[in-house]
Amino acid sequence: MRSLVLHEPIEVKPDTIGFPIEFLWRRKRYRVGRVERLRQHRTAGGVRSREVRRFQLTTDAGLCCILEQDANHSTWALEKILNGKAS
Repeated sequence: MRSLVLHEPIEVKPDTIGFPIEFLWRRKRYRVGRVERLRQHRTAGGVRSREVRRFQLTTDAGLCCILEQDANHSTWALEKILNGKAS
């Protein structure tokens, strides 16, 4: 199965250290089962650079995906689905 790149805005409920514990995508709520990997980087662009955090995770329902957080603007997106379990 190939991954599906979306970069769709989502609503995220984070825990006390900023890790996602659930998110709302296309009017459906997903509970995070576990975070597999966290990658952080700063984009180039001088004053327009931004800090990006990417969480590779699996939901309780088995959806494997990557959530992206723009830490400068506190916005989130469902960046990529890594398996075909989205509904």
